[in-house]
Amino acid sequence: MHNKAATSNDARANYFQKLGKTGLADIEAIEIDWMPEVMKYSDLLAPVPADLKGRWLDWKEKGATDSEGNLIGYGTDIGPEGVCYRSDLFAAAGLPTDRDEVAKLLQGDWANYFKVGADYTAKTGKAFFDSAGGTYQGMINQVEAAYENPDSGKIDISPDVEKIYNEVLDASATQSAHLGQWSDDWMAGLSNGAFATMLCPGWMLGVISGNAKDVTGWDIANVFPGGGGNWGGSYLTVRANAVTVSPFKGQFYFQINDAMQKALTRVEDGTQDKAASWSQWKSEVDAIK
Repeated sequence: MHNKAATSNDARANYFQKLGKTGLADIEAIEIDWMPEVMKYSDLLAPVPADLKGRWLDWKEKGATDSEGNLIGYGTDIGPEGVCYRSDLFAAAGLPTDRDEVAKLLQGDWANYFKVGADYTAKTGKAFFDSAGGTYQGMINQVEAAYENPDSGKIDISPDVEKIYNEVLDASATQSAHLGQWSDDWMAGLSNGAFATMLCPGWMLGVISGNAKDVTGWDIANVFPGGGGNWGGSYLTVRANAVTVSPFKGQFYFQINDAMQKALTRVEDGTQDKAASWSQWKSEVDAIK
């Protein structure tokens, strides 16, 4: 028997409310963005058997290994990224549809990706990508230390964050379908042609096939703007025999990035302009410190 959380936020809240107490399942799935918070309580979790070490990529194991060398998370997947595209919509816009040709078209930096998007939008009057939030996630995942200092663990916002925020919202004004990822409208957009491209970690293919099973136009190109990128991935953890837990003082990535996704959404849905939403996000980050 398994329990399914509605969102990663819900799963995270449930996990930390119950960790070290009662109520968690024997095996809990952990999303990679809040795994650093889990590592603060590695002593409450059962280590993965030593003979299983070495079966994952080095960085996947490192992210779940505590200071004593215990591997406390069983890696389930990673999310290397490509670009998914609707070949039928590309054809209607006079763009190439072959995977290799699309890869050549999108090869380069994010400026080139948005340049192709501007061309597509000018020719069709339709959105090129799904949302600012989804695109931002792919871009920010290429920044080595976006929100925190790796040495001190303190919040330290990289200048790249504001640069990416502005770049993606400037493109979003004309190229985005303004459909927040995982919303009902976004799910519908996978099949109704609301957008022509989206950033695609490997696990996203299952989302597309599950929500656009009657659409034959979706394809994936082996390319990612700005170089490689990884989005997502999970671990499985097992509860140890601990009965107490210290007050939670987690790492900050998940909280800051979640606030950023809300900031991007406020601009896309017209609730706030770009400057006001950025200012609110900065205030929210300051409140976390």
